[in-house]
Amino acid sequence: MKLAIFDVDGTLVRSVAIDASCYVRALAESLGIQGVDEQWVAASPLSDSGIMRQLFRERFGREPRRDEVGRMRSRFTQLLSEASYEEVPGAREGLLRLPAEGWAVGIATGGWRDCALTKLSRAGIEIAGLPAAFAEDGDLKVPIIEATCQRAGGPFTNIVYFGDGPGDLSASKTLGIAFVAVGRPLLGSSWIPDYTDWPRVTTMLAEVKAAIRDPEGRAAPQEAAQRRAHE
Repeated sequence: MKLAIFDVDGTLVRSVAIDASCYVRALAESLGIQGVDEQWVAASPLSDSGIMRQLFRERFGREPRRDEVGRMRSRFTQLLSEASYEEVPGAREGLLRLPAEGWAVGIATGGWRDCALTKLSRAGIEIAGLPAAFAEDGDLKVPIIEATCQRAGGPFTNIVYFGDGPGDLSASKTLGIAFVAVGRPLLGSSWIPDYTDWPRVTTMLAEVKAAIRDPEGRAAPQEAAQRRAHE
């Protein structure tokens, strides 16, 4: 069995700009934190929890309190629920097709769980029953992806992460797993514009699998990453 793990914003749902705008607005309305740059939020490799921790350390020299995180998350989720979203073309069907082709499917996103589920649901994408990890599992993508690997079980002969940003690519390299960029090419990665050309997607999956095994057939780097994830 092989494992395909997906980011959410920009990878399954066209929500990057909406997400950043709602995040900044929620900070202002729930906690009075003003002047946060939406572009910085959108491009940050940090998860929702990591962004909030960094802001509090820089502005107040402390960690956010639980009640502050709760107020922020509640308002953020409410704002997200009022917006409209579109799936990345072909995403919903792609998630359904992969298991029939020998791929288990998982989710690893930097968004808080309730926020991510709101966006997915409003875009018509159902992930009930899939192994998933969220901002609650880490401030960066590496521990979040590792958490998804743990919850997916295995063992897997191949693990591929689909993402849309440099932080996703960097995390995949750190873990030694294959990476496919969605929406735009990223330096040193395979990429697809979306999931509508399914033969291209399956060809890409076959290519990244071949690329991560060395010519002598030694263990693929992602297998070592999976062992680390289970430690």
